Amino acid sequence: MVFYTTLTIDAVAYTDMTDITVKNKISESNALSTANITFPNYYGRHNDDFNIGDEIEIKADKDVNPPTTVIFKGVIKDIQFQGSANTEIVTLEAKDYATRLQDITIPPTVYTNSEVSTIVTDLIADNTIDITTTSVDVTTTTLSRKVFKHVSLFDAIKELAEIVGFIFYVNTNKVLNFIASSKTSSGITFDRNNVTKATFRTNADEMANEIWVYGGSTYKGNRETFFQDGTGSKFTLGYSPYDTEVFVNGSIKKGDVYNMITIPDSGQEYLVDFGSKLIIFTSGTDAGNNIPGSPGSVVVNYNMLRPIVRVGYDTTSIETYGKISKVIIDTTIDVPETADDILSSQLELYKNPLIEGTLNLQDTIVVTAGQTAVVNLPNFNISNQIYTINEVIYKINSQTALTNEITTIKVSRHISDVVDALKEVIMELKRLRAEEVDTSSTLTRVLYGQGSYVLQVSGWGVYTRDMGSSFVLGDTILGKLGPSLSPQPRLGDSRGALTIQRSGTGKL
Repeated sequence: MVFYTTLTIDAVAYTDMTDITVKNKISESNALSTANITFPNYYGRHNDDFNIGDEIEIKADKDVNPPTTVIFKGVIKDIQFQGSANTEIVTLEAKDYATRLQDITIPPTVYTNSEVSTIVTDLIADNTIDITTTSVDVTTTTLSRKVFKHVSLFDAIKELAEIVGFIFYVNTNKVLNFIASSKTSSGITFDRNNVTKATFRTNADEMANEIWVYGGSTYKGNRETFFQDGTGSKFTLGYSPYDTEVFVNGSIKKGDVYNMITIPDSGQEYLVDFGSKLIIFTSGTDAGNNIPGSPGSVVVNYNMLRPIVRVGYDTTSIETYGKISKVIIDTTIDVPETADDILSSQLELYKNPLIEGTLNLQDTIVVTAGQTAVVNLPNFNISNQIYTINEVIYKINSQTALTNEITTIKVSRHISDVVDALKEVIMELKRLRAEEVDTSSTLTRVLYGQGSYVLQVSGWGVYTRDMGSSFVLGDTILGKLGPSLSPQPRLGDSRGALTIQRSGTGKL
C-alpha cells in the first residue's frame, strides 16, 4: 500500500514540501478546511514563489498514482519565513473557499416571508462572484422576517443553518453545500480492523434542557374601549401607545404629543402622554371643550411594543439529568417565529450529553467531514453506532508515511474549547455593534451594468413622471430643437408630477 500526494500552488506543481497537514472540520452548523504546508527554504529557494491569495490544490489517494481525489482547495492566507542559513523554512497557511464568506459583510438587508434556502441562495448570488449554489437544499421553514446588518456572509448562513438544523460548507469545486445534518453516509465502518487507537469522551458541560430565547421587540396592535360620563378628560391605557388613533362615538379625532405643544392651536382634540400611557382630551379657552360627552364611547387603536421571549423544555432530559438552563440573547430576532425555530433546533442539539470520539486509523482513508460512519468498538460500549464525522486530519510527512498513520478522524459531536468560546464572544460583539446601524433612512445603491438586479429592502416605492416638452440632450426626439417638431422641446423643466406606480414592502 502506497499513499500518493500532489501539491499545486498557483498552477505550479511542487514536490519538495516536508510536511502537509489538512484539517476538514465541522461545527454544529458548518464545515471549514485549512491546510498548513512547510517547505525547506535553503538560501532563499522559495523567497518569492508564494503570494497571499494564490490557489492551493492538494490531491491524495491510496495506491493511485497520480492521485485524483482533491482533499483540499483554497487560497493562501498567511506566509511565514523562519530559521537561519541552511535551516530556513517557509510555512504556508491556507483556507478553503469558505473564507470568501468570512471576508464579506452583508449591507442592511431585509427578507420577508422567505423560505430559508431562497435566502441563502440570494445572499450568495448578491454578495459573491465565485461561489455557486447548486447544492442548496430546500427546507421546511419560512421566515416571516429576517434582518441582516453588516454581519459576515459566513455568520449569516451559519445562523440560518442553526435555525433549520442544517450544515453548510464550500466544497473543492467552490459549490456551497447547504444540507441537512448527517445526510450522507460514507459507507465506512471503523472498528479494530482499521483503528489503531481510540479515545471517547462524554461531556455534559454544554447540555441544555431548558432554553430561553430573548429577541428584540415587535409591534402588536391593540384596541381599548372606554365608556365615559362626560366628566373625565384622561383615559389610562394598558401600554405605552405607538401610532395612536382615537375615535369618539365613531368619529376620528385629531391628536398631538403631550408636552410637545403649549396650546393646541391647530385643532388638536387630544394629546398622547406616552410615558404615563394617557390619552388627554384638551379643553379651555384656546383649545375649546373637547372632553367627550355622555353617554358615549372612546375607542383607542394603537400599537404596543412587546419583547420577544420564548422558553422551551425537554421533560425527559430534565427527569434524567436535572434541569440545565441556557439563555440566548439576540436582539436581531424581530419576529416570534424566528425565536421559535431557534428554540426548537437548540433544544434538539443540546438536550443530551455530547459524545466526541477520536480515531487514529491504520489505513489511509479519504472521507469528508459531515458524512456519517458506523463505529463498532464494543470495549468502549459502542456497538455499530452511526456517528457523524466532524473532523478529518491528514498528516503527511516522512514519519507518517512509514507508520501508515496519516488519517485521524473525530466523530459524533465537537465539544467546544477555548477557541470556540472566543469565537462566540467575537460574534456577540459583532451583533451588538450591528444594532447601532440605523436602517430606517434611505439607503442609496448605485449599480452599473445591463440586465436585471435583485434588491432586498424593507420598504420601496416606484415613481414615474412624464417628460413633457423638456429638452433632453442626446434623446432621439426631445434632443432636437426646431420649429418643425411638435411638441417643441423647451430649454427648461416642463416635466409632469411624480406619480407612484407601485409601493410596498418586501423584495423588489
